[in-house]
Amino acid sequence: MGSIATPVANGINGHNGHSVDNSHVDVLIVGAGPMGLMSALWMAEFGLKIRIIDERGTRALNGRADGFHVRSLEIWDSFGLGHIFANHGTPFSRWALWAPNSEGKLTRQKQEGAIGIDVSRFICGTIHQGNVEAALIDAAKRRSSIEVERGVVPTRIAVDDSKIDDHTAYAVTVDLRRVQKEELTTWAVNAHSVKDGVVKTERGHIDATVVPNDGSDTIPTISGEPGSTETVHAKYVIGADGAHSWVRRQLGLHMEGASHNAQWGVIDVVLNTDFPDLQKHCTILSPVGTVLSVPRENGLTRLYIQLPGSDQDVSPVSGIATAQHMMESAAKIIAPYRLSYSYCDWWTVYKVGQRVANHFHYGQRVFLGGDAVHTHTPKGGQGMNVSMQDAYNLGWKLAGVLKNQLDPAILSTYETERRPIAQLLIDIDRMLAGNLSKKDRTTTLGVNEVYDKLRQFNSGANICYEPSAIVATQPPVPVTNLPLGMRMPPYPIFNLASALPVDLQGLFRSNGQWRLLVFGGDVTNETQLSRVNKLGAALSPLLGKFRPLKSGVPFLVPLLLIWAGCEQMELSAFHDIFSRLEDDSNFEYNRIFADPPATKKSGRAESAHVAFDVSVGKGCMILVRPDQCISWVGELDGVAALEEFLGGIFLSK
Repeated sequence: MGSIATPVANGINGHNGHSVDNSHVDVLIVGAGPMGLMSALWMAEFGLKIRIIDERGTRALNGRADGFHVRSLEIWDSFGLGHIFANHGTPFSRWALWAPNSEGKLTRQKQEGAIGIDVSRFICGTIHQGNVEAALIDAAKRRSSIEVERGVVPTRIAVDDSKIDDHTAYAVTVDLRRVQKEELTTWAVNAHSVKDGVVKTERGHIDATVVPNDGSDTIPTISGEPGSTETVHAKYVIGADGAHSWVRRQLGLHMEGASHNAQWGVIDVVLNTDFPDLQKHCTILSPVGTVLSVPRENGLTRLYIQLPGSDQDVSPVSGIATAQHMMESAAKIIAPYRLSYSYCDWWTVYKVGQRVANHFHYGQRVFLGGDAVHTHTPKGGQGMNVSMQDAYNLGWKLAGVLKNQLDPAILSTYETERRPIAQLLIDIDRMLAGNLSKKDRTTTLGVNEVYDKLRQFNSGANICYEPSAIVATQPPVPVTNLPLGMRMPPYPIFNLASALPVDLQGLFRSNGQWRLLVFGGDVTNETQLSRVNKLGAALSPLLGKFRPLKSGVPFLVPLLLIWAGCEQMELSAFHDIFSRLEDDSNFEYNRIFADPPATKKSGRAESAHVAFDVSVGKGCMILVRPDQCISWVGELDGVAALEEFLGGIFLSK
């Protein structure tokens, strides 16, 4: 073991310039891609002491993952990052299927709304991985001064089994080494232009446009003295180090599944073409192969191209000739439309493969996510999305345990909730890859069927977790049609105090708090109003029973949604738990919301009560986890059952 390295000069987890002991951390994150950075953002939100390391010298620069589905957009919005995609992403609202008609001519066979457009207030689209990483790095740093340590690799990891059950113990030891300059891994850019047959190497669109920066994040860096080593003692480790995960291999976990010889090219290009649908997401089928297209920023289009002979174990030509080979293949597939390119920002070639890890954790002290536990083709645009959603599921659980708020037993739900999702992704991807690679196609029926399945999965909005310690079973008599284990959907409602429109889902910000959404029903009826206020009185002692994240902040925030117009009720009509700040006579203006019956004036087809099948004469309670998932439902007189359920999750004061 070498000498302990001096803490990185940029002050990893430092505060106010003072020296900080970085050899002991709450969480060590290995890998600074979307999974690792989303994990870091959650940890920063909770104010935990973390370090995040990555073997590469910079964030991703150009190309790579680009698809942003609606559930990921909802998650980003919950962290206050919705403006990033709104200002810098490339949305698309339609999907088109092209295939030969009965005369063999390539024609548009079908078009419909893009994935997720019918279930979310957001529209899916693309934004390149470099911008995604830059935005997450900036957001985490703003919350907790976290810096990614570049050019740092783990060399040994050990879990002390005798400390696994003591969740205050530093049970994981990791040796780190800062690489030598000649070892530093960097990203291949591959950008070039083509003019009059002359190919010119270009810098590429590598600068992050989503946050203010001076371009220094594109310069390969080693955080600290090259060759220096140190040992880090962590309570938990998150392995987010990609498909060839060092963490996974060191722990003896393995991937299950298969890879195939089929080869596809991916390329981001400025096109010269008369094809009419490049502002849509397209699937283009022909007897000579398949092309998928999605619009990108800066006038680019991303193409996924089935390469000739891709069912054989052959290697493509090398260098820039590879990009030219891809485009020649695409031009044959898209004929009679013309297709060439003047600029290429990035390209790569991959083989089809679908695998999922046998476990997503080791002793519930080391957790893995993203490509480290599930690999698949990029054609569904799911890799970055599912990776960030892995982190979104894990982060609040890990932080709640570290803050001594939640029972450590809930950590087991990370694997039980996320591994089935990964397996479903792999199954759908296998179907998609098989259908798109067919050579003897006589019908588009198979493609239509698999896209219907992909539509249900890819939005991320329809994922539903199974019953567990943190997802109750459905009550014998349903009180709502909202499924337990599914994310709270969006719906237009109104703030009672201001009468301004708000979105229901937007009430559930990602700050670690649990919320109790009370559908109050028709409170213009005195009997129902009395029920709601009786509930408020019953909830008051409950709010002080379980441990909060921090002093003065309740572990559970009650929100009230009433079936009435803003002009019909006053804040003062409701119990203080809904209408007042804690220990204060002032009103709390953001806890009571109006859900008036549908009228032309309300601008809604129906109220949320009606849409979610909640009786306006009875109402109901819905417990929502920090990740916006519905955890428990019950009637307004069900506080005892709610308390019992919470007792299996939270630690008592």
